[in-house]
Amino acid sequence: MRSFLYVPGNQPKMLASALTRGADALIADLEDAVPPGEKETARHTVATWLRSLPAGAPVWVRVNSGPDGLADARA
Repeated sequence: MRSFLYVPGNQPKMLASALTRGADALIADLEDAVPPGEKETARHTVATWLRSLPAGAPVWVRVNSGPDGLADARA
């Protein structure tokens, strides 16, 4: 893979168009790109977006460490 596109998990419009950007892989970012007050909303947004993707889409999710990471994984 040559290119990875990181997309903030709290930006639904950016997630919606991410697959059309030509990157070899997409990373939905729940960590640094998302302000602390928006983490829960971002988790819900990313989970909903992941369910809408076609099978086999090259997508990863970047999670937080510690308790926030556990909440990310549960979502």
